[in-house]
Amino acid sequence: MFSKQNKTTDVPRTDTEGSIEVAKSWGIEEELWDRNWSDLSGGESQRIALAVAVGLKTAEVLLLDEPTSALDAGTSNTVEEYLKRQVHGGEGALKALVWITHSKEQGERVGTKFLYIADGGVQEENINSVV
Repeated sequence: MFSKQNKTTDVPRTDTEGSIEVAKSWGIEEELWDRNWSDLSGGESQRIALAVAVGLKTAEVLLLDEPTSALDAGTSNTVEEYLKRQVHGGEGALKALVWITHSKEQGERVGTKFLYIADGGVQEENINSVV
């Protein structure tokens, strides 16, 4: 996927090194980046795709639709904590996450503002404490 030159986008590897480092911190070894997507597990491809989005450090807001759905609980927690640090640390470009989840527990771990959509209606809730 991201060898010396990315075959699909011709992004030089130096531009992807941040993404590779993020993925390593989430348990993805560097050799997996040279595999075809079809040869990766659901969790591996999910972590790599998210690591690319985060590691390029260009997005201010990420829209994440079930970003940890294919991950085990421990890895999911690692990813959640990393993303929260990126937003709250203020060191990079990332300012906010729009996190779509069906898990109320996950929402409570990562969220500060909630929109609940059910039965044709929308309900908003704000949490005052920073997660």
